[in-house]
Amino acid sequence: MFFRDVIGYGDLKGILKQLVMQNRIPHAILLSGNQGVGKLPMAIAMARYIMCSDRGKEDSCGKCRSCIQLQNLTHPDLHFVFPIVQNKTSKIQICDDVLADFRKSVLQNPFLTIEQWFARTGESKIGQIYTEEGDEIIRKISLKPYQGDHKVMIIWQPELMHVACANRLLKILEEPPLDTVFILVSDHPEQVLLTIRSRCRNFELPPLGMDEMRAGIRARYTDISDDQMNYLVRSSRGCWGELLRLIETTEEDSLNFELFKRMMRTSFKFNTIEIRTFSEEFARLGRNAQLAFLRYSQRLIRENFICHVGMSDLSYMNADEIQFSSRFSAFITERNVLKISSELSLAESQIAQNTNSEIVIFHTLIKLYIHLKKH
Repeated sequence: MFFRDVIGYGDLKGILKQLVMQNRIPHAILLSGNQGVGKLPMAIAMARYIMCSDRGKEDSCGKCRSCIQLQNLTHPDLHFVFPIVQNKTSKIQICDDVLADFRKSVLQNPFLTIEQWFARTGESKIGQIYTEEGDEIIRKISLKPYQGDHKVMIIWQPELMHVACANRLLKILEEPPLDTVFILVSDHPEQVLLTIRSRCRNFELPPLGMDEMRAGIRARYTDISDDQMNYLVRSSRGCWGELLRLIETTEEDSLNFELFKRMMRTSFKFNTIEIRTFSEEFARLGRNAQLAFLRYSQRLIRENFICHVGMSDLSYMNADEIQFSSRFSAFITERNVLKISSELSLAESQIAQNTNSEIVIFHTLIKLYIHLKKH
C-alpha cells in the first residue's frame, strides 16, 4: 500500500509524511476509526514511507529494496501483532505461527475486518493477543534494524490484547527504543488501556465524505452507473472497505433480492404447496447462504419500514429494491415491523444452531403470513 492507494484523508497523509520528512516520527501512533475506513492501509503506507530509502514528497518510491519487500509485506523490519486463537492441536501459540496467512489476507483485502480474519482461519470465535506475544514483542524490538534506521511494529486490534501483554507493551512505551515505531490500529480505541493511549500520538480517521467516495469510485470503476454509485455511497456510510464489500456482493444481493420477493409473495398468498416447495429449495442452500439471506431480509424489512413512514431519503436500497418497495412498503407498518423482524432473526438464530432449516423456514413463512395480513 502507498499513501495514494488510501482513499481520502489528504490532511492526515500530509501530517504523517511531514513527520517523517522532518525526522519527528512519534515512537507510537494510534490510528482509530470505524471498520473499513482505511486504518490498516494507512498504517502500511506509513510503514512503507518510513522505510523507503528514496521517498519523495508525496509518496514512497516503489522501486527501492525496502519498497519491493513491502509489496509482499515481507520486509524484515516490519512486524505484525494481531489477535489469534491459540490452538494446541495445531500448535498455534503466537502471531508468527500464522503470519503467512495474515499477510496473504491483508494483501487480498487491506480493509480486512476482525470477523473476516477469523472466518478465514476457520475459527468460530474471536481470539485475542495473548500474554505470550508480549515476549515476542520484546524480543523483536531488541533486535537492530536489518535495513535502514527503523523497525515498524503494526499492532492490529490492540483492544483485544490480554492485560498482561498490554502491561508489557506499556513498559516498552514508557522507555521506547529510538529505532522502533509502533503503529496501533484500533476499531475501538476506548477499549485500549488508557495508559497506552496516552503514550500514543492519536489520529482518528472519520467516515469519508460523499464527494470523496464518489471521486474514488469514478477513478476506479468506470462501468458503475450513477444510480449504482449513489446506492454504494449511501450504503457504505463513509467506509471504503464496506463499499468494496458491497461491490463484491452485488451478485449475491441480487439473488437474495429475488428470493426475498418470492418468500414474501409466497407467504402473503399462503399457498401451502408453494410454501412447502420454497422450504425444500431453501433447505438445499448452504447454511452460510441461508444465514446471509436471512440477514439480508432483515435489512430489507427495516428499509421498507423507513420508506413506509415517509423517510425514504434515509433508506439504503438500490434501484430494483426501491422499485419493489414502492408497493411492498405499504405492508410493513408500525403494527408488524418488529414482529416480522423478530421472526427472521429467530430463524437466523435457529439455523445458526443447526436446527432443521426446512422446518424453520416453513414455520417462518406461516408467521410472516399472519403478520403481513395484520399490517
